Amino acid sequence: MKKLLALNFFPAFTPPASGGELRLVNMYRQLSRYFEISLVSWTYPQCREEIVLHGPNFREFRVPKTKDFDQVYKTLSQAGIKGELSGVACAMVGRNHTRYHEIVAELLETSDGVIHEFPYTVPYDPGLGRDGKPRFYNSDNFESEMIDFLITGDRTQEVHDLVLQLETTLARNSQVILAISPAELLKFRFLYGVPPQRLCLTPNGYDPDEFDFTEAEQRPIGCDQQPFILFMGSQHPPSIEAANYIVQELAPQFPQQRFVIAGRVGLSISQGPGNVQLLGEVSTREKRHLFATAAMFINPMFGGAGTCLKTIEALAAGLPLVTTPVGARGLHILNGVHALVVDRSTFPHAVSRLLQDDDLRQRLSEVKHDPLVTTMSWPVIASKAVAAFEAAFEGDHHRGDEAAMSPALVLNDFSAANPLAGGSKRLYSLLRETAKQRPVVLLCQHDKAYVEVEELAQDFVEMAAFP
Repeated sequence: MKKLLALNFFPAFTPPASGGELRLVNMYRQLSRYFEISLVSWTYPQCREEIVLHGPNFREFRVPKTKDFDQVYKTLSQAGIKGELSGVACAMVGRNHTRYHEIVAELLETSDGVIHEFPYTVPYDPGLGRDGKPRFYNSDNFESEMIDFLITGDRTQEVHDLVLQLETTLARNSQVILAISPAELLKFRFLYGVPPQRLCLTPNGYDPDEFDFTEAEQRPIGCDQQPFILFMGSQHPPSIEAANYIVQELAPQFPQQRFVIAGRVGLSISQGPGNVQLLGEVSTREKRHLFATAAMFINPMFGGAGTCLKTIEALAAGLPLVTTPVGARGLHILNGVHALVVDRSTFPHAVSRLLQDDDLRQRLSEVKHDPLVTTMSWPVIASKAVAAFEAAFEGDHHRGDEAAMSPALVLNDFSAANPLAGGSKRLYSLLRETAKQRPVVLLCQHDKAYVEVEELAQDFVEMAAFP
């Protein structure tokens, strides 16, 4: 059994309290069926250094954060930079020698490969690109994009540039990159120049056992008998924004309807109207009960990157779902088929519609049996990663690298995604034909705060960005 050293900037706490922790714990539990996993993580400064055994082949080395973290946070604060900065702080602390470096160096001697969860651990891996051992990037997000949703201030460009540099280094020195959505696969390919044979789609997933409810556990599909609408989130800025929307805008429009907000996100928002209940962090048992008895799940996410684990879990639990396009991003969810996918302006109407339509709720509750959902279980997802890692150990990841052709970059002010007539039709036809000879990236403008990527034809990709 080969040995894999995994590096992360936060621990694999159980029960998981955030999407990142959910992915970390579940992915490595599955990978440890095939590899011997040693995870190194930073933990709270008041904790002692410890080794946590998660399973027969999965151990975690937790290193308490030092006072260097406090100095980094102070430096960032003095620069006027605020937000979720724990990953950035990890990278900045890593510029100097730490106990984390010592543990990594010791474990690396007997490891066959190294997995980075985020680019923030690159400074702790001096052998990257030099020691001949394969590196794997198990990306939770396209981090150079995600960071822009996590921080604010006048000097955020400096932080963005740091993350971009780290992620570029990691991407270009990784034998396999695991991406959580087709759009992010395209970003790694066309923004970082990663050959397609080094990319593997491993979306976020769910634990089938966690949502295998007994009949006695579940509430009937009907929305009577004091039903409640569920939202769950961490203290991640996009989740806080969504929870504030529920408290300040959505719940007041439904004074007779009960809303339940679970997770650490409740620590970052005010109580709001009387029909909103903030539960805070919940246990695994409590979470199971909430998902088994809720009338529906709502996911009004307006920012962030990657795919939403809460969306996947809601579908797996058989909860009728109302979500924004951001909450459904990267999951091939069809509006009216798998969920109601609506923007902010029509979100209240969609909630009202679902509350009043018994047949629609029943139909959406059956989506849990759809292949869209069943193929997103952690055992299925991890099997794809295992196959990619094993191919890398055999050297198959280099095959075709030399033949990969750099894309032609085309700049235009409007999209070619809907080529109905005129200039867009001509542009689409021209670039589709060009893509038969070499890959094409069309960069155009849109009014959204994030980069939107769509493959319009084979090797023809459109990227839309805010000007």
